[in-house]
Amino acid sequence: MKLNRLLLVTLTGLAPAFVFAVSPKPTAASHSSGRSEVMFLESGKFTDASGSLDDKSDRNGYLTMLRDHVDRLAGEFVPEGQKIALTFTDIDLAGDFPPASKASRDGVRVMKDIYPPRMAFSYRITDASGAVVKEGKEELTDKNFLTTGSLTDRSDPLRYDKVLLSDWFRTQFGKK
Repeated sequence: MKLNRLLLVTLTGLAPAFVFAVSPKPTAASHSSGRSEVMFLESGKFTDASGSLDDKSDRNGYLTMLRDHVDRLAGEFVPEGQKIALTFTDIDLAGDFPPASKASRDGVRVMKDIYPPRMAFSYRITDASGAVVKEGKEELTDKNFLTTGSLTDRSDPLRYDKVLLSDWFRTQFGKK
C-alpha cells in the first residue's frame, strides 16, 4: 500500500513535466514570412543572448524568438517582392544580471534604465530579381525603453528588445 501511494505521488509530481516535454513547440517555419533571412554572426561572442541555433546552444531560446519576430515583422512591413537579410553582430538584451547579487544566481533579469536593449546588425533589402534596394549597418539602442516599451505581453522576456526591432522596421518601411 505504501509503495502504491509513493508511486502515485511520484507519478503525479512528474505529470506536469511530462506534459511540458511532449507539448509541441512552435517552429521557425510557422512564423516565416518568406521575406526574411536572419543570421547571427559569431553569436557565441554576443554581449548577451549568446548561443547558436546550429548547435542548439540557444538554451533559453532568445535567438530563436528574435528570429521569429523578424520573420513576423518582415511579413508585415517588407513589400511584396522584396526580401530583407539581417546579420546580427551583437545583441545586448534589455536588463541585466547585476554582479554579486542573488538575482544572478536565480536567473532574474533586473530591468533598469542603465541596462537598455542594444543590437548591432547589417541588413540588405533586395527585390524579386535579387538586386539590392538598400543596405546598411545599424546600432540600435533605446535608452528610454522602460517608458516607451510595450507592456502588452508582460510575460515575454524579450518585449523591450522586440519593440526596438519593431520600431526600426517601422522607420525603414513606413507605418502599417
